[in-house]
Amino acid sequence: MKKYKNIIYAGTFDHLHIGHKKLLDMAFEIAEHVSLGITSDEMVKNKILSKTIEKLEVRSKKLEEYLKERKYKKRARVFVLEDIYGPSIGKFSADALLVTKDTLKNGKKVNSERQKSGFPPLELIVAPFVLADDEKPITSERIRLGEIDRYGHCYSLLVNSYLGNPTWPKLRGARKKLILPEVMREELRKPLGKVISGSVNQLNQVAQKAIRSINQFKIVPPVIISVGDIITLSLIRQKYIPHISIIDLRSRRESIQMEKIYETIQLECGPASPAGRRTKVAYVKTQNKAGEINLEAGKRIKEAIHDSIFDNKKSVIEVEGEEDLLALPAILFAPLHSIILYGQWNLGVVAVEVTEEKKKEVKQLLGRFR
Repeated sequence: MKKYKNIIYAGTFDHLHIGHKKLLDMAFEIAEHVSLGITSDEMVKNKILSKTIEKLEVRSKKLEEYLKERKYKKRARVFVLEDIYGPSIGKFSADALLVTKDTLKNGKKVNSERQKSGFPPLELIVAPFVLADDEKPITSERIRLGEIDRYGHCYSLLVNSYLGNPTWPKLRGARKKLILPEVMREELRKPLGKVISGSVNQLNQVAQKAIRSINQFKIVPPVIISVGDIITLSLIRQKYIPHISIIDLRSRRESIQMEKIYETIQLECGPASPAGRRTKVAYVKTQNKAGEINLEAGKRIKEAIHDSIFDNKKSVIEVEGEEDLLALPAILFAPLHSIILYGQWNLGVVAVEVTEEKKKEVKQLLGRFR
């Protein structure tokens, strides 16, 4: 005999993850029937990186698949949620509402409206957060931001260095870089994404192709990162300014002045709003040797991504040394559906769409570095 006859559990169920699944399991463990509310596409428009939230059709399908997999289907009722109240205000009977600390406030609002309508309040069951490796909650937002995967594993340059590793604090303090093994050099010459072909004599055309390619993606990339002097300068000459530009001023083709790039970006970053507020531009210096990934350089890329999303700030990262391998941490840390552009000598430019699969691939590559 279950404790509850019917409880309600609602959410976006975006990028269905282990946190969702554990709460679903909890709901069906304590109740005979569970009413599941899934937020409409309209309702999620104001969330962070809302354009990268899966469409209702996709979210519903993944939820249904899990219900079937766990044999919950006959005990479940799924409805689309157009506001925070949905059918909880007397449309059908329920004993309780399953919430987390983040959604407890909405649960209290639901009960307030129920009482105004003459219905008794629902019991609010506050479920604990399911935590990621870094002891922070697993959320769909963090997955969209590119911080964690659906199992709560963090995207870190020090692979598998978090939970369950008692030496992690010492390791983090002692290790300063990742070194590319000689046996991996040939492997990393293979493009990680779509090749936009063109020679060094066709830089403008290559940049135009890259821009057209970006514009053809179904989802507007939340962050665009260029890695390399030539691709960065070529995009700037087309008045297309990446959110983050990573350069080392060591082009094989021409001498490039940092001031020229920085001033051009400042000039092209016009008003960002009707109030005339200009997009801010940060100029950052870091170090990175050839054949290595300096963890401090990776940190600077991660910070620049955060500033782009939350502060509308563009960044120019000047690398003392060589920037070639920094496309890897750029992919690892970028939000889903971001685009990373980097030059591939004798091929042209490689455009990488950041997906969960691509992040996994890069994480596995980095795990083989010394």
